[in-house]
Amino acid sequence: LFCYDYCLTFDREVEYFWKARLTPTALLFFVMRYIGLFNTIFVLLESNITWPARSNLVSTTSHILQSVD
Repeated sequence: LFCYDYCLTFDREVEYFWKARLTPTALLFFVMRYIGLFNTIFVLLESNITWPARSNLVSTTSHILQSVD
């Protein structure tokens, strides 16, 4: 729903904020809008990633470092 809202309002954002001069209000708008968007993207990506166990991660890292030598 959050990303859907971005798609619906992106054209108005371009018209009213991107084409206008940068003011403190516009800067605040961009910061608040895109922090939320990036946070949502990272949460979605993180929920779909299965992280290896720490011992597997250390083993994989050691193997990669030995391959580089």
